Amino acid sequence: MRRMAPCLWFLLSLAACMVPNPTQPVVSGAGQHMSTEWRRQHPVSADSFAVKFPVVRTGILHGKIRYILMERHSTPTVSVRVSFPCGVSAEPLNAAGIARVTGYMLRSGGNASRSASLSRELGMYGATLEASIGRDEAGIDVWVPTEGLLPTLELISGVLSRPSFDDELAQQVRAEVVAEADRHAQGTSSASSRARALLYGEQHAYGRLLSGNSDSVRKLTLVDVAGFYDRCFRPEHALVIIAGDIDQKQVEREVSRVFSDWDMGTSAPPDAEPPATAQRPPSSRGRPQVVVQDAPDAKAITISMAFGLPGERSTDWPAAIALVRIAAGLKSSRLNFELREKRSWTYGVSAAVTPHPDKGDVVFALEIASATNVGDALSVILELFGSLSSVGPTRAELRTAVKTLVFDTAWDLETNSGATKRVADLVSGGVHVDVLSSEVDALSHLRVADTTEVAERYFDPSRAVIVVRGPETAIMEQLKRANLVPVVK
Repeated sequence: MRRMAPCLWFLLSLAACMVPNPTQPVVSGAGQHMSTEWRRQHPVSADSFAVKFPVVRTGILHGKIRYILMERHSTPTVSVRVSFPCGVSAEPLNAAGIARVTGYMLRSGGNASRSASLSRELGMYGATLEASIGRDEAGIDVWVPTEGLLPTLELISGVLSRPSFDDELAQQVRAEVVAEADRHAQGTSSASSRARALLYGEQHAYGRLLSGNSDSVRKLTLVDVAGFYDRCFRPEHALVIIAGDIDQKQVEREVSRVFSDWDMGTSAPPDAEPPATAQRPPSSRGRPQVVVQDAPDAKAITISMAFGLPGERSTDWPAAIALVRIAAGLKSSRLNFELREKRSWTYGVSAAVTPHPDKGDVVFALEIASATNVGDALSVILELFGSLSSVGPTRAELRTAVKTLVFDTAWDLETNSGATKRVADLVSGGVHVDVLSSEVDALSHLRVADTTEVAERYFDPSRAVIVVRGPETAIMEQLKRANLVPVVK
């Protein structure tokens, strides 16, 4: 009986909990009435969704350094990006990866002893510090609560203006970048870079991996890093982009003081390689250029397909990025539906767009587990792009693509760090910030007929460059089935 007492006590307690309290409204439970008032509240229609563009102010810090400010007082935080025009496109041909090595060393304080103290001091202010190296721009990013902004910027200003590189940190960073380069040299990254190289030219910066190649990175010396820093990370080339809980008076009075000791020079910005040959002319045979990368030990077959795109300044740009979204980038997009949902040949198809004011590109990439499906997959891909370039998208596809693109823009601008990154991408390419609002407006007014014309100009399969990476023997047999004549490299 004593053993049963705890069980009885538990059952009685449970029964008591199940008795409804007459003073409380009943909201749930089996067989009980549940309020459905929430069903009367319809969600906001996507058609009425509006992007909140930040108010952008510009000026000069201490009469020296340009800045862009976006005031956002909803949260007590600030994001700052110190942007330099020195991405991969500014690297010497014999020093691939030096932009990333230099940026990572600056992120870590420049030398090993300073790296540890910098981490501790940033932690005191709740700040985070990152380095982002792109094709045309390098950025040092800081996120910090408002109260810790000024002391954090003083730390960053000291690192950027007086880095004092040492070999101990250089060895650590080289090892990190070599690991990245080796990882990117496999799979979709390798094939995608190869496809871009065929679009722009073998030695063009846009065809290189952002992390460079491991052989080049291992050979970099402190003299190389210091030289690249002196040429590219100059105060006269810097642009400070600020978003968050700070006003223009504070920027020009307090933030300006932080950067007052930067030694300004008069050097010109580093030369970058413009993507002048981004669009491949249509093949006389009406078929794309196909290159096979022999990788006998590859665990999956990688297919990367590159097209040239118009530049961000072009009136064709909004339609072009909508077409990219229609082809891939959504679960319901054409390539994902046909290759993943319908045939289960791949986990998904990605689309990586490289924007530029004058010429851009997109690379569609996927991995296929079985070589026996490669020929059929390529046939499906070419058929889909043939249909897209000749018939164009449906109205429903265009509507969905536009909504998601507008939402992505709104999402980027919703956070301080997203806003600074989006603005840096535009300004580094010489595009005015106002292009964001004009792009959204153009997207909202896209017509199927206009989009079809752009699809015909840029997405004809004969303009494509395709790189297939995997065991050469198995791939060659599959390409014959798809009536494609490859080149092995």
